[in-house]
Amino acid sequence: MPPATLKGNGGLEASAPADLTAEEAREVIGLDHVANKSEEEMVASGPISDAFTQVAEALATKATPIDIADAIAPISQALSAKASTHYVDQQIGIVGQSVTDLAEDVADVQAQVTAIASGQSSGAIIAKSWAALAAVPPAAAGGRAEVIGTATTTHPDPVAAGNPAVLDPGTYRGSLSPLGWERIGPTTAAAAAAQIGSGAAIVPTLTDTATVLIFAADGVTPQRLTGASLKTLIEEVAVPRLYPQEISGVVVTNASRPILTADEFRRGDVSIQVVGAGDIGARWGGGGPAAFNDNDTWLQKAGQWVNHPNPGTGPLSLIGRRAEGDASPVSLSVRIRVQRTVNAPPTFVGPADTIFSLWKDPADPRYTAVIRQEVQYLIDNNIYGLIKGWWMPGASKENFRVNLANPNGPLLTYNEGTGSTPIAFRPYIGVKGNGTDQHASTGILPADVGMTASDHLLMGRAVSTTEFDAGQMVGNDGTLFLQPNRGAQLYGTRSGPGTDTNVATPKPLGKWAALSRDSDPANYNTYIDGDFVETKARVLASMVPRQFNILAGSGVTGVASRSTIETGGVIIGRGLAGISITRLTNSMKRIDAVCAQIAGA
Repeated sequence: MPPATLKGNGGLEASAPADLTAEEAREVIGLDHVANKSEEEMVASGPISDAFTQVAEALATKATPIDIADAIAPISQALSAKASTHYVDQQIGIVGQSVTDLAEDVADVQAQVTAIASGQSSGAIIAKSWAALAAVPPAAAGGRAEVIGTATTTHPDPVAAGNPAVLDPGTYRGSLSPLGWERIGPTTAAAAAAQIGSGAAIVPTLTDTATVLIFAADGVTPQRLTGASLKTLIEEVAVPRLYPQEISGVVVTNASRPILTADEFRRGDVSIQVVGAGDIGARWGGGGPAAFNDNDTWLQKAGQWVNHPNPGTGPLSLIGRRAEGDASPVSLSVRIRVQRTVNAPPTFVGPADTIFSLWKDPADPRYTAVIRQEVQYLIDNNIYGLIKGWWMPGASKENFRVNLANPNGPLLTYNEGTGSTPIAFRPYIGVKGNGTDQHASTGILPADVGMTASDHLLMGRAVSTTEFDAGQMVGNDGTLFLQPNRGAQLYGTRSGPGTDTNVATPKPLGKWAALSRDSDPANYNTYIDGDFVETKARVLASMVPRQFNILAGSGVTGVASRSTIETGGVIIGRGLAGISITRLTNSMKRIDAVCAQIAGA
C-alpha cells in the first residue's frame, strides 16, 4: 500500500472505506491521548499488540464506529495501568540529580561545622595577669586574649611600634612577627561600664530627691530625672487598675444635695439605681443643684440600674420626688456603682460640698480646698452654726449669691438699679455697687436666723484702703450697720439709736471689722482684724424686722445709705465672744490669702 497509509480497500468497491493516512489513523485509535508512549512501544507486544490487530481487522471488515471503539478500549485500559519506561527513566534521572545536589549541600554543611568546631576549640585566652598571658605565645596571628581585672600596673607593649607602656588589664591580639600580644583596648567589663554610664547614682526609692538614671534613646548618653519626675513619668505611662465599688444606703429627698464629691480617682461610667418608689434627678460636675426643670439634670425612674456614661470626676448631686408634679415630702433609697483607680472608699461628702454643688460656675481648686478647710474649722470651734450669712468673692458673681453659712437658704438677689452698668464683680477680689441705686438683698430677716437686740454680729472687709465717709457695707436699717473706711482710718459701726459711732483708735484700712453684741443689751464690742478695740455703750431696744442688705445699710423701701466701697466679704449672725471673733477673723484671713494668690496679688 502507499507509504504512510492504512489500507481501507478503497477502489475495490464503491462502498469500501477510503484509505487512511498515518495522521488520520493516529486520530482514530487515540494514539496522541496516551502520554509518554511512542508508537513503537504501543505495538510492541501483549494486549496492546493484540488490540492493534483487532483494530486492523475491524477496519478491514468495514467495521462500524462502535466496533472500532470497542476494539480501542483495551488499548486505553492497558496503557492507563502501565508506566512508560521512558517516564520511569526520566524520573530516575531527576531523583539522581537531587541526590547529587543533596550530597554537595551536606558536604558544605560539614565544612562549616568543621570550621566552627575548629574556631571553638581555638577559643580566646583569659588570663588573670599580664605575666600569665605573656607566658603563652600566640598560636596564630589575630588570636584573641584578655587580661581581666582592674589593676593599674603597666608593661611595654611587645608588638606596637616603640613598645609604649600600656595597662595590664585589657583585650589583646596575637602577633607572630614580632611574636607577642598587642593590647588593642580595655577589658570587656570596662567597655560595657563606659557604654552605659555605670557610676551614676541610682537612688533606692522614687520619693528621693536625689537623681536617678534613665537612658536616652541613643543608649549612650545617660539622662537623669529626679525621683518625683520619674514617678510622674511612670504614672503617665502606666495603665491604672480599676476597682469597682458599690455605695448603698444613700437617701435622696426633695431637696438637692451632693452625694459624691469631686473624685480624681473615679473613672469610666457610673451606675445608679433608685430602690424606693419615685424619680430622681442627677446632676454631675457642679454648676448648680439638681432640679427637675433643669436641662442639665439627668432624670431617672425607679427600678432598673441606669448607666451614666463617663460623667467625669466632678461631684454628683441628687434630688427626688414621688412622681412628676408631686411636691409632697419623699425619701428614696439609692445605690451607686463607681470605678476608681485606688482600692479605697470614695471621698465622703462633707459640709462644704453642699456649697460647691450650688455654685453655677467652676472654681479654682485652691479656693474650694480652703473653703472646705475653713468650714470644717468653724464647725470644730462651734462657730459655723452661729454665723447665719456668709459671702466671700470667689470665681464669679453668680457664685457669690450662695450663702456659705446656709447654702440651702435664699440666694443673694442683685438689685442692679436703672443704669446701664451692672454691679461690678472681680473674681477672688470683691463686689462693688455704684452708691446710687445698686445693692444686693440677702433675703434674711433677723428672726430667720435667731438674731435679737442683745445677740447679733456684723462683720466685713473693705477691699480698698481709701477713706470713705458715705454709705454702708452691710446692715438692715439705720440703727444696725457696719461701715469700714469711715474716714481718718476709722470704722463706723452702729448697734442702737444715736449718731454713728467711729472706732476711736486709728487702724490700718482694708482689714476685717466687726461689731458683736454677745447677750448684752447695753453694750457691744468692736474688733479690727480680730483684735478687740473698744466697747460701745448702746442700747438696742428691739431688732428692726427688715432684711439685711450688702452694699447698703437700710431695709426700707428705696434702700438708703448705699455704698461704692468694694466689699471683700460679709458675715452676719449671732453674737460671738472675743476668742470666737479672733478665730473667725483668722479663718477669713486664710481664705483672703488664697484668693490673693489666685488673683495674682
